[in-house]
Amino acid sequence: MKLLLPESIGSQRFRQDLEDAFENGRFPHAVLLEGTSDSTLPIAKLLAAACVCTDDTARPCGHCAGCKKALLDCHPDISLLSGEGGARSFHKESITFLRSDAAIRPNEAACKVYILADAQNLSEQAQNALLKTLEEPFSAVQFFLTAENASALLPTIRSRVQTFRLEAKISQPDPLSKTLCEKICHGDEFGFLCECAQLFRDKPHTDTIFHDMILLFRDALILRCGGKPLCDMESAKLLSKGLTKAKLFSFVRIAQEEQDALHRNANVPLLLTHFASLIFSGEE
Repeated sequence: MKLLLPESIGSQRFRQDLEDAFENGRFPHAVLLEGTSDSTLPIAKLLAAACVCTDDTARPCGHCAGCKKALLDCHPDISLLSGEGGARSFHKESITFLRSDAAIRPNEAACKVYILADAQNLSEQAQNALLKTLEEPFSAVQFFLTAENASALLPTIRSRVQTFRLEAKISQPDPLSKTLCEKICHGDEFGFLCECAQLFRDKPHTDTIFHDMILLFRDALILRCGGKPLCDMESAKLLSKGLTKAKLFSFVRIAQEEQDALHRNANVPLLLTHFASLIFSGEE
C-alpha cells in the first residue's frame, strides 16, 4: 500500500521515512511527529486520513467516503484530543476517555485513530495513563502524537513511540547557549557557572538553553564525523575542535538527561550546578 504525501511536507527524507514505514507494513501503532504544531497537526490529520482510506493502491486517495470525512474533521473513527493550552494543560481525564473509547470497535473504518495534539502539554499523570495504553495497545487502534519537542515527554513514553522529526527552518541558538559553548571549550567552569546564574529563577529560559545545547553538541558531533551541521556552524566548529567524539556523544546524553530532570521539576540552580560538574569533570 502506497502512502501519498505532498512534496510540500517536510524534507524528502522525512516523507521517505514515513512512506517506507507505511508501505512496508511497519507502521507502528504509536507515532510521534516532532516539530511546530502548525506543521505537525496537518500531517497527523493526513496520516489519519490514510488510515481510514478505503483505496487499495494509494492512501489517502482524497476521494473515498473515509477520506472526505477525515479531511472535513467529521470521521467517527478519528478523534482529536489536546490540552486547552500551556504546560500540563492536557489532563489525565482525556486519556481515561481515550482508553475507554479505544476498547469499542470502529464505526466505519478498519481502525480507530487518535490524534494527541501538543503532547508536550500532557501532565505527568496523563502521560503515565497513556503509557499503560501504549504498553498494552488495543487491536485496530492507531495513535498519532504531535510535540514541538519530544524531550518534554517522559522517557518511557518516548521509548514506546516511533518519532519522525519534521526538519523545519531551525532558529539560531540563544546567545547565552553560544556563550556557554565558548566557556566549555576554554575549560572555564567558573565563567560557565557565572553565566548560568541568570537562569536560576527562569525555568523556561533554562529549558531553551538545554534544548540548544543538545542541538549544538549534536551538530559538533556531526561535524566531527564528516557531516554538515544543521543548526549553528560557528558553534559547531568551536566545539568540534575542542572536544573529542566521545565527549560530544556523552554531552548530548548528559544535556538530555538534565533537561528531562528539569521537566520533572528539579531545582534549577542545583540542576545547572550538577550539569556543570558533569561537563567539566574531564571524563570521557
